[in-house]
Amino acid sequence: MHSEAEIETFAERLRTADEQGVRDCLQRDPGLAVAKLPSGWPVFLEQSVFPQPSIIDLMIAAGADPDAGSPEGETLLHLTGDPEAIGKLLSHGADINALDSRGYTPMMGHAPCPETGPDAIYTLFAAGADPYVQGADGRTVFDLLPEGERFDRLRRHLREKGRNR
Repeated sequence: MHSEAEIETFAERLRTADEQGVRDCLQRDPGLAVAKLPSGWPVFLEQSVFPQPSIIDLMIAAGADPDAGSPEGETLLHLTGDPEAIGKLLSHGADINALDSRGYTPMMGHAPCPETGPDAIYTLFAAGADPYVQGADGRTVFDLLPEGERFDRLRRHLREKGRNR
């Protein structure tokens, strides 16, 4: 069993993308890879802001589940917009169409995010994500994208290429 302080220290190493710190912690206690914060949030998800493919590799090698979900069902694919990290997670078998508690896929989760959403959506779509999945509210990624020319182009791309699958 891990102390709350140990888990928080490890989570901070993940949040700051401290690869050597993560490596050291996992060498001392590989079980940290599957630890949860007191909130129930898997520590694996703490790397969502600054994900590093090498840290994802370390975590998976130590037993972390690439589909570990938050209490709301969000996986790291739902939370990180970094294309390289998305590719790394997919290479480890992460579910490209995993559903959160709203019935949203990672692609749908990224749709409302104007800064990181388009890159994440293109990456997920190119890897096979389904743009036609409907959430529990009946909406699809097409409905969740913001208004504007950039997002209209993205909608057109998804519709045109999605039909040919």
